[in-house]
Amino acid sequence: MTRAAVEPEPSPSWIACSARWDREGDALLRRTHDPADEVFASPLPAILAATTAAGAAGIAPSVVASDSAGFTTELVEGARPAKLDDLADAGLLRAALGLRTRFQSLDLQLPLAQLPERTLFEDVARLREAHSAAGIPPPVEADELSRALDRFAARRERFAMPAIPCHGDGAVSNLLIAPGGASDPKLTGWSVVARRDPLEEAGSVLGEIVPFCATASEVLRALALPVEAELVARAWSVADDLLWGLIASWRMATSSDRAVDYVKYGLWRFTKGRAALYGSPVGAPPACGGLSAWLEDPR
Repeated sequence: MTRAAVEPEPSPSWIACSARWDREGDALLRRTHDPADEVFASPLPAILAATTAAGAAGIAPSVVASDSAGFTTELVEGARPAKLDDLADAGLLRAALGLRTRFQSLDLQLPLAQLPERTLFEDVARLREAHSAAGIPPPVEADELSRALDRFAARRERFAMPAIPCHGDGAVSNLLIAPGGASDPKLTGWSVVARRDPLEEAGSVLGEIVPFCATASEVLRALALPVEAELVARAWSVADDLLWGLIASWRMATSSDRAVDYVKYGLWRFTKGRAALYGSPVGAPPACGGLSAWLEDPR
């Protein structure tokens, strides 16, 4: 077991899912799962099964104990969540993307009931239903992004790849790096793990690191996906921003924890989604040419 001197900060997915992470002694971190979060998060058995398998394979911190309320992992000594500029290190970027393909290639042999198949559009629909049932108006930005994605959502089966186990969340802060950086990063933040179309996860990654750290084609090659699917992956990146914007809206309305600025995070995700659709902010490298036009008639 690795001894720890520094506790990792929560990633956005940990915060959004209100999972409580508490130190247990010098070397352990305890995650307590809140079933109420399953309006958007995966059930605890899926998160635990995926994290356990990833830990055993060296992809994630090892799980050392679990029960019906959560699980405990090792604390990696001196580790911290990655930031976007860390991935300017080409070696760390390769390692980070490699963690995702390594997880996808694991022979998990989990029943479908334990690791269900999901899509981002199903996740978005579930959150919209929750907003409606609770009388919470969805942000206008969510309606705008949903309209832009309507035709793609209706035709997505044309572009679908077989669902496989995917981490599902491309946030850079889900990468845990120890001093020395690229030698042995770990993947954390398994809150939306499921069997998914791998292009969904690719879209989540693209939306986070392109064009800052790599091109879309470089990311797709590193994830062992066809570069010809770039527009499909970019469409999924907008769907991912839509989902996380709605998660932030839901948490803002339902969480009692006012120390977390869900509004800011949600607005950032909606802004990212609009930039992906209509073009990069002034002064940024062009990354998104053609997506909004393609979404009008995806084929």
